[in-house]
Amino acid sequence: DDDDEIVREIDVYISPELAQTMHLVQFPLQPATHTVNPLLNHLSKAKTAGYRPPPPPIPTTAKVRPQNSMLELTFNIPNQSFSAQRHVPEVLNLTERTYASQHIHMKTHMAMGLFDSTGTRIDLVPLKSVLQMRPSF
Repeated sequence: DDDDEIVREIDVYISPELAQTMHLVQFPLQPATHTVNPLLNHLSKAKTAGYRPPPPPIPTTAKVRPQNSMLELTFNIPNQSFSAQRHVPEVLNLTERTYASQHIHMKTHMAMGLFDSTGTRIDLVPLKSVLQMRPSF
């Protein structure tokens, strides 16, 4: 079609040897603007130019059961969290939160991709599974 011309060609490289280890990890109960510090959540709605939300929290521990495609991640809850704003009984004053995965059956083929710095090459790795992380109590 003359109206839909090709604007760029990209070399595609597929890495099937990594396919058995690549999982997509989702946090469906967390908004995209979520940070581990609830006091900072309002900043993600800032309309100022150049604003970038803080990076996602880094887990302090991880447990993996590869044969069962299970993952458990533990995150520290900072002292500035909402519970530090008021008196909370000791049993409810959590210092960490653990998320456990649920394996989601894939109904289609998916891959993760990464463009090189020039935008002329993309490396694709087929996904083995999708893991959705949910709070574990």
